[in-house]
Amino acid sequence: MLAEIISDIILYKETIETERFKEAAVQQFIVLPILRALGWRYNEFSTLEIYPEVETGAGRIDYALQHNMKPIVFIECKRWGATLGDHQKRLREYSSADTEVDIAVLTNGKLWEFYLPDRGNVSNAEKVPWQDRMFCFIDLEEQQEARENFHKYLSKPNVEQRIARQEAEEALQPQKPNTPLPRRHYALPILSALDQLDGSAATNVVLNCVRQLMEDDFRPIDLSRRSDGQVYWENRTHDMRRELVARGLMKRDSPHGTWEISHAGRESLNPQTDTPLPQIHYELPILMALEQLGGSAATKDVIRTVRQLMVDELREIDRSRRADGQVYMVNRAHAMRLKLVHTGLMKDDSPFGIWEMTDAGREYLRNNQGD
Repeated sequence: MLAEIISDIILYKETIETERFKEAAVQQFIVLPILRALGWRYNEFSTLEIYPEVETGAGRIDYALQHNMKPIVFIECKRWGATLGDHQKRLREYSSADTEVDIAVLTNGKLWEFYLPDRGNVSNAEKVPWQDRMFCFIDLEEQQEARENFHKYLSKPNVEQRIARQEAEEALQPQKPNTPLPRRHYALPILSALDQLDGSAATNVVLNCVRQLMEDDFRPIDLSRRSDGQVYWENRTHDMRRELVARGLMKRDSPHGTWEISHAGRESLNPQTDTPLPQIHYELPILMALEQLGGSAATKDVIRTVRQLMVDELREIDRSRRADGQVYMVNRAHAMRLKLVHTGLMKDDSPFGIWEMTDAGREYLRNNQGD
């Protein structure tokens, strides 16, 4: 259902732009359908799960997603095409005003920014710059990546179980060799293990298979025990299983002690050579290209180097042109640059036509290159 909704929004993007969707239209035709597809119930008096116009103490937020009648996610909507940067400060005020919300979202319908709010009373000196608290950026035109991130950070089960908050906190943490592999690294190995095991197997059999598939990726800390006695990699594998169930990639009604892949899970393992690579694939190549080019370079030089770095990964469609004339690969690289600027890994004040990496970008590359 979510896939169809996102696909329809992009299909009718020209209509949306022609009609100049204001905030109310974005809420009605884009935000609410996406929320319903993620499991949130609208007009449900017993739970008031999607509550509009919530007073925060600093003003009214457009929507609060509620659990047990308490706000847990704030969503602020703007007109289609609005510059989100103009409204980030106000969102921070809403989400920091005497609330305990887990996640704050700012959207113009097409673009979605996800933030980790300050918890409790935080002094101005202790506050992290708001732009540094953005842990996820969604562009609906990156449809596969959009679906994955919506399910991870905004699906009802993940939000209510605080899995979304945990993932958000993890996403903001720089990954270092002495920290465990992020949980997202376990998704593909789990599904691949189940596929190798004819679709289902006992928990211990799946774990053994996952360990074999990931043994070259593990860091020493992944094989050590946490303070509660659990082994890090086993704990992350169990956590990821719960997320895969919530996303429909594993079956929810499997017998106790058995893990089972779903039809959607099998489909996710099949590479779609007729669709472009997701935007996220360009993250490290862009940073690697900038590193090779001395930290900054003209756009065309960065794109050329990225293309060279990804020569064995790019699909035929990535080298072809979209309906608007842009090359898919070039379009994806530019979209990823915007995200890297948003997350502070690239500079936002570079001269026109120049891409430039920040010190945070260099640190991120050192910690993640080769993962």
